[in-house]
Amino acid sequence: MTFSKGRVSFVALPQHKRQRGAGYFEFAVVAIILAILGGVLLQKMVFYQQEAERLAVDKMLGTLRAALAVEAAALYLRGKEDQIPQLAKKNPMDLLKLPPPNYLGEIDDPKLALPAEGVWYFDRSSSTLSYVLNQREFFTGNSSRRLNFKVKFQRNPTNLTDSHKGPGPGGVTLEKVD
Repeated sequence: MTFSKGRVSFVALPQHKRQRGAGYFEFAVVAIILAILGGVLLQKMVFYQQEAERLAVDKMLGTLRAALAVEAAALYLRGKEDQIPQLAKKNPMDLLKLPPPNYLGEIDDPKLALPAEGVWYFDRSSSTLSYVLNQREFFTGNSSRRLNFKVKFQRNPTNLTDSHKGPGPGGVTLEKVD
């Protein structure tokens, strides 16, 4: 800054006029940063949606497996162990007091109309419980849109020390099938 006759003279006056606001370069840098942050945010949201769906399916499977175990134990305790193998043909959702809100019910032929995404249904023709996926990516290598589960009867192995009692009553499991 120089002074001449009471007036202030700016040496860098043209430079001062250029710096009134953000230029195109600064705007582009901010836009790129926002785009990168938005992409990371969307990727995390998709991950958390997939994880939530996976956990919901796991929770429902745990509930159904527990209900099957309770029903098999109740039959065994009532002396009706011969009825335990029949659980393999039943709909496991019938064992719940209240089915989940995304349970469609029993379907005779699901190939006629593919159910909506994110729902459970029981296929009567194959005695298979199915879940239609919203997100497929967390089940790596699975190109199917459905997860299929079947109740299977498993006879307990004979204990060699108690061979005079015969084989154990067996139990039922809910297993993933292709």
